[in-house]
Order: sequence, then C-alpha cells, then structure tokens
Amino acid sequence: MLSEKTRIKYNGFDFSDAAIQKASNLLGTNKIFAIGDATKATSYPSTYTTIVCTEVLEHLNDDLGVIDNWKQGALCICSVPNYDSVYHTRFFQTKDEVISRYGRKINILELCTVKKPILTNLSISNYFRELRWNRYKPKRLMEIMGLGDFNNIGGWFIFIGYKL
Repeated sequence: MLSEKTRIKYNGFDFSDAAIQKASNLLGTNKIFAIGDATKATSYPSTYTTIVCTEVLEHLNDDLGVIDNWKQGALCICSVPNYDSVYHTRFFQTKDEVISRYGRKINILELCTVKKPILTNLSISNYFRELRWNRYKPKRLMEIMGLGDFNNIGGWFIFIGYKL
C-alpha cells in the first residue's frame, strides 16, 4: 500500500524466510525485503531516516541491544504488547513501564494504546451476527462495539520518538 499510494521508499527485513516470501508475494517484488537479524548492526542499511519496529521487541532477550543498532536521530515507531504470551520475553502493563524501559534509548514524544480487535472477520454480517448472539452478555457486547477495557482485552502500546 505504501509503495502504491505514496512516494515513500522503504526496505524491510525479517529473520523468517517464509515472512519475506509472503511480503514479497504480496507486493509482487523481491527487491524490498531481505533476511536479516535485528541483533546485528550489519542488517541495517547505511542510510535511513525511520525505523518501524512492531511485534518484535517483546520477543527479544536483548531488545535494548537491538535499539543500540539503530542510527542516532532516526525516527522510531514501535509497538509492544500489554498481554503475556509464551512467545514474549516481556510485556508491559502501563505506559510508565514502557517509558522506563525504552526512554533512555528513545526520546519518546508520543505513546498511545491500541486495543486488540475482538472480531477478525470484519464483514458487516458477521458483526451483526456477533451482536445478536451476545445480546445477553453485556461485557462481550461492549467489547464487540469497541467499548471494552484495554487492560482486559489486551492490545499494544505504540510509541514514537527519536533514537538518542
């Protein structure tokens, strides 16, 4: 979508060959994505202005070491979860915890929360069916309508700032 609707030039890397293949197939090109290791400075191009790091930091033992690989002054857009998983080495319950961990590496300018979607099939018929089926379950009904509590539903902390 970025490549079709904007003039933004970007590259990406992942440790997973399957993820690279899927992204390349989706965009119809294999020139944007490559296999890389976020823990190795050599995985990063020599020139870039922005890092987008979502669904990554919580999986790494040395997440702070990864951030050390990023170029000073680069704009950083990152996400970390507020829910636990067997695949996570850490998760965060408050904005203060996120700032405490990453604020010494990134000058965090903005930090917001995004709730996990309750329904993954977003067709209108599925939405109304879920409303009807859950009409006697007020808590679930509120969640479906997007009124659920971030701490109960789960989601992500999104933070934006500049690498120090």
